[in-house]
Amino acid sequence: MDNAHLCTLLFSALIIMSSIMSVLAGEPVLRISSPSDGAVFTSPEITVSGSAIGTEGAVVESVTVNGIKASGTTSWSATITLSTGSNTITVIAKDNAENSATKTITVKYELPSTPTP
Repeated sequence: MDNAHLCTLLFSALIIMSSIMSVLAGEPVLRISSPSDGAVFTSPEITVSGSAIGTEGAVVESVTVNGIKASGTTSWSATITLSTGSNTITVIAKDNAENSATKTITVKYELPSTPTP
């Protein structure tokens, strides 16, 4: 077998293995540890944190929080800025088998009350 055929054979095997892994692996197990759903904040900047674990041998490669890349994957966190009122926080974890998991919570940002003289 010449090198061209060997390369084609190896490439085909990699594609098949990748396809099998994608079918076998389920979506990552994604958890948001903090904040809790429905939490109320008086400061606009918060840290969202949690965990993400791949299944069936897959490895979580990225986690985003409202489109912001989180630091870490198995244990992750990201700082986001809230708008006044209700805010939806969407976390997405993607693994190397092209599976993804999404979790959404809603939190509220209220302006701090001004003390009366």
